[in-house]
Amino acid sequence: MNKNNVISSFNEILLKPNLKPLIICDIDDTIMFFDKEFDDFFNMIREDFPHEPIRWIQKEAIDLHNMYKHINKPKHTDFDGFKQLVENVNKLGGKIIFLTARHEKYIKDTKLDFQQIGLNYDDFRVYYTNNEMSKGEFIFNKVDFLTPYETVIFIDDRDTSINSVLEWLPYIDCYKFNVHKKK
Repeated sequence: MNKNNVISSFNEILLKPNLKPLIICDIDDTIMFFDKEFDDFFNMIREDFPHEPIRWIQKEAIDLHNMYKHINKPKHTDFDGFKQLVENVNKLGGKIIFLTARHEKYIKDTKLDFQQIGLNYDDFRVYYTNNEMSKGEFIFNKVDFLTPYETVIFIDDRDTSINSVLEWLPYIDCYKFNVHKKK
């Protein structure tokens, strides 16, 4: 299997028959998204304030993006496909967990995000890297949660995360989720 499949629906994930899977799924821009991204705010501020230092523009963009996310609700990237994936994984005795670069201090926000996209946070185990290490290194250091599973699949929207997983654990099947936003 190609280790870097690009998908836009969870229905495209290939589960191996009769093998108990562990699905490790990213949150932002994989299971959910917002209509506006950090780059939208960065570009808008850079256009309005072309002579300001990049660090100042980045800080302002981060602040505006965070405010935007507090005011607006996220959208599920593929609710029906994800529901079907959960059902298929459960039939095989597997499990779906989430791994995010978010900081643990945002657990309350993450729970609300899950609720707003129609998922119960408490139905899943969510791991936080706190942006302190790559996702590949995190999974490698938590390898004990991999052992009861016969196949492991990692889903993320970022090449850097996928590459780190393949670097640390080359036997994991990786899927790059490409969000098709409807605006």
